[in-house]
Amino acid sequence: MNDPSVDLPERRRALRHACQETLCHLGSALSRGGRCGWLVDVSAGGAGLLVTDEVRPGTPLALGLAPAAGALQAQVVHSCELGDGAWLVGCRFDEPLGGDDLRTLAHT
Repeated sequence: MNDPSVDLPERRRALRHACQETLCHLGSALSRGGRCGWLVDVSAGGAGLLVTDEVRPGTPLALGLAPAAGALQAQVVHSCELGDGAWLVGCRFDEPLGGDDLRTLAHT
């Protein structure tokens, strides 16, 4: 589901870094089967995730990326169905990543 209230250029203010599809835990706010996803890109302000269930905008996430960065609190801002049961989810971190955490995640 796309959130029409999200201004696409606003989401792309920070440079995004591609990741090597790092597995991450998404927290207990999601159904049991949808609690894991793949980190596909990251910026100081947010991340893109590949998941197998729809995650609605506004859903809080606790991205478990230990040991790389521990748990990062985030909120879903958009969700787009890709087909074949895959969804691309964009989320915004509650607190922007510092340079060290961003570099670590960008190289995982």
